Amino acid sequence: MGRVLWLCMGGAILWLQLGAAELKAPQAVWSVSWKSAVRSDGATSRVPTFALVEPPGLGSSYSVPTEIAEVVVLDDRWRAARLGRTVSAIAEIVSTGFYGTDTVGRAVDYRMLGDYVMRGTLRELSVLRMTARVAANTVIVVGEEMRIEAGTTSRVSVTRVYSRGGGEPNWKLVSMAERVSGE
Repeated sequence: MGRVLWLCMGGAILWLQLGAAELKAPQAVWSVSWKSAVRSDGATSRVPTFALVEPPGLGSSYSVPTEIAEVVVLDDRWRAARLGRTVSAIAEIVSTGFYGTDTVGRAVDYRMLGDYVMRGTLRELSVLRMTARVAANTVIVVGEEMRIEAGTTSRVSVTRVYSRGGGEPNWKLVSMAERVSGE
């Protein structure tokens, strides 16, 4: 029998049915930031950098889990697709079983997502802080974003859950919760 993973953020409760494997103790939490890097062809691109929130003692070696490295890049694609209102890119990133809540607590599922993104007024979106951790067959991304929508600037707390289970070979966004910080 699978386990259920419950996440609570700002009154919204999200759940995921995990595979038959036992739910492991939470893994290390990684802080993520983005830097500009100049490639050999002279083009500039954004690359993620990682740091353990609680690094092990001196003499220990560690590396960021592949799952986190892959999902952090996918999460950046999610933000770019949302900012650019690119419904086809969003459809590639999001699971057909997607369920989430927007900043005012309204439910958003896979069928509603295209309309939700297209009618949005998002003009700018930047990451203020972000952490990621692996839990069973999911990667949980938690952070805060600065958004400019319809002339209003707001800080938004976000939790996004990505999974590769259920026969999907690629990571997919399965759930999100957003709320304006300070509410």
